[in-house]
Amino acid sequence: MPDDPDPHHLPPGIELVEAIIRAEFQAVLLCAAVAIRAGTGRDCAGLNGLIASGDRRIAEMEAEQLESLAGDR
Repeated sequence: MPDDPDPHHLPPGIELVEAIIRAEFQAVLLCAAVAIRAGTGRDCAGLNGLIASGDRRIAEMEAEQLESLAGDR
């Protein structure tokens, strides 16, 4: 049996949910990198910028998800 389900049998909107999860995981990894760099006294401005842009992207995807759920009613 294959590990990946057939994409034709997935519920609608699951791709967006998966994208949000991936983006949140990336944000967690970036926060860990900032903590490590800050602990060694290194500059974190670039990583903080990536985190901010990732947060905006997550917010946009979550808003899209809410709009989609509201449209399903």
